[in-house]
This record gives sequence, C-alpha cells and structure tokens, in this order.
Amino acid sequence: MNALSKGISSLILCIFLPSLTFAQDTVAVSGYPLPVTHLMDSLFQNLNKSRIFDSVLYDRVFPFADLTTDHSGDTLRTVDYVQILSEIQRADYHYVPDDSVIDHRNIETFFYSENHQNRIPIVTLNYNFSSIDSASFDDGRIDTANGTLFYDGANTNSPYNRHNVTKSFLGVDMDLDSGTAYSLQFLEEYNFGNNAGYSISSVEIYDGLENTTWSVGIGNNTSISFNVIGNHILSITTHLSNNITLSSTQQIGVFQLKSTSSPCNSDHEGAKIQIQGSYAWQGYGEPQAYYGKADYKIYYNTKYNTGNGNCTLNSPVIILDGFEERDHRTISNIYDYRLAYDKSGVSDNLGKNLRALGYDVVILNFPEYEVAA
Repeated sequence: MNALSKGISSLILCIFLPSLTFAQDTVAVSGYPLPVTHLMDSLFQNLNKSRIFDSVLYDRVFPFADLTTDHSGDTLRTVDYVQILSEIQRADYHYVPDDSVIDHRNIETFFYSENHQNRIPIVTLNYNFSSIDSASFDDGRIDTANGTLFYDGANTNSPYNRHNVTKSFLGVDMDLDSGTAYSLQFLEEYNFGNNAGYSISSVEIYDGLENTTWSVGIGNNTSISFNVIGNHILSITTHLSNNITLSSTQQIGVFQLKSTSSPCNSDHEGAKIQIQGSYAWQGYGEPQAYYGKADYKIYYNTKYNTGNGNCTLNSPVIILDGFEERDHRTISNIYDYRLAYDKSGVSDNLGKNLRALGYDVVILNFPEYEVAA
C-alpha cells in the first residue's frame, strides 16, 4: 500500500473524530479513553464484510507495526514481534480474549517464565488479513453515509486488499546467559494463528556471530547455547508445508550473568546491609570529608525462589527513599506501610505482588547520621 493507506486508520479517525489522541490500543476522544477497535467498528458498521479475507481487517487497529509494508529486511526485537501478534489478534473479528490461553496480553510473561527455566520457545505466526484500499475512496467503491463508511457489496471490485504475515521468532524476554544450555522448543501450541491454509514445518536459525545453525522441526526441541557476549543477530528461515521459505531477522542479547545467590530467611528476605560511598565529600565549613551512608534490604521474589535458605536475585526493582531529615521512613516502614494499599476493601501490598510476578524488591534507604561541624 502507499503512504496514504499506511495511515488510513489515523486519517479516518481524524476526519470523523477530530478531538482525539492515540495510545497503544486506545483513543482518547475528548479526554475519554476508548478502544481503537470500538471506534473503528462504529465507523465500519455499514461496510459489507463478506469480502474481508479470513475476518481480519487490519484497519480496526492503529498500525504501529505497519504490516501492509514489506519489512522483511528489518532486524526486529521480541517486543516488535509481540506488537505484530497484538495487532493481528485485535484486528480479527473472531478474536475473543481468554485468560486461559496465551495471547498477546500475557505472552511476554510466558517468555519470562520459560527463559528462567532455561527454555526458549519458537513462536510462529501465519495470518492472512485484509486492509481497506485507499483508492476505493477515490473511485467510489467506499462512500460515507451518516458519519460512517459505506460499502454494500454491489460493486464487483472489492475495496479490500489482501495481505499475509508469516513470522517465526524466539520467545526471549531477557538477556541470555553465555555458556548456559537452553532448550529450544518448537511446539504446536506456540503457533499463534494459522488461517493461511498451510502449516509451518520447520524453522532454521543461523547465528552469524558464532557461525552456528540450529534446525528444529515442529514438535521437537534441541539444546543450544551462546558463548560470545554481545548482541546477536539471528537469521531465521521459516519452512512452510507448500515448500515456500520466508526469512526474518531478530536481535537478542547475550551476557555473562553473575550468580547472585545469597542467604535469605523462610520469607525470602535478605538481611539489612549497610553500605558506604566510595568517594568522600567535604562540605563548606566542615573540618573533614565524610563518606555517604545507606542501607538496603532485598525482598526476593517468591516465584522462582524456594526459600531453602538461599535466594537468587533475578529482576530487581529498586525503591529509593527520598530525602527525609529524621529518617522516619525506615526499610520496614517503606515495605510494610508505604507499599500497602486497599483493593476493594482488602489490604494488599505492591511489593508482595511484584515478588509474586518474579521481581525482587530492593529497598534502598538513607539513614540519619550526623557529622561534626
């Protein structure tokens, strides 16, 4: 499609709803957030949809991923692939959110959990979809009626263009550890959407930094490891059952991750530790230089730690205490009271919730101390 059609969703919304701002999947109309699909479906209510390919109309979402343009030469990250999956699923008239299955809303959490168990899922997407042909506004295939777009199906020339997006990528939601063996898994349930009428039979991954190739067939797994530290550009070849091969490129990070196992109690809490600055500071009128002091405590995550006396730091969230003259906000006060909140009449705690999701809460406090004047 041309440059006009790339932004057709924003063009339509700006014409019919001039007072709006965009977010990821909502539009603020006169200050009130509404789903983009809700507004677009209202505009498209008088469009005959019988000629939309596989009930997926890309114009129902705001096209951040720009799927109607060829991006086969671009190097993408995991977050980019998740964006593609999000737009395709939300553009599907048949898509119904289901918390019991993995979709664009929770797939990054799924990746994070798998990676921490040294598993890397190969995720595939194979979708046909439609978009409105921008030329249909000029040649009369689509008209406006009562503030909506109108197409009754009588014109034999469809106002919809057909597209396909087929992608394979590694489900990586964290930097991988160099030298660690990961199980690369290509399972049928990792195929998110396959309405194109042909299946993905195997995926081949080439790592140019290490000059290594892995090939995995559907339903299989293989052990892989990365030894070179840095950003790896992976060339991914997807083999389809109709003997067509498609290529894509993905970037992942590999680093030497330090082991951070430390003693903890049965509540997954570490001891309070005092630290001192490396550089002294001598203020105006002070007789000597002094080192700054702080103390911290780690509340380890409860998702991956078993509480066997040693806990591992995985994904720290550092909560930094602000300036306070008399240090009334101690570490325990910050965690127990400052992070507490009321949820529908039930007491809850932000720190506890973060830890359950796999994050480690680190409280960094600046205690009261005095220096001689």
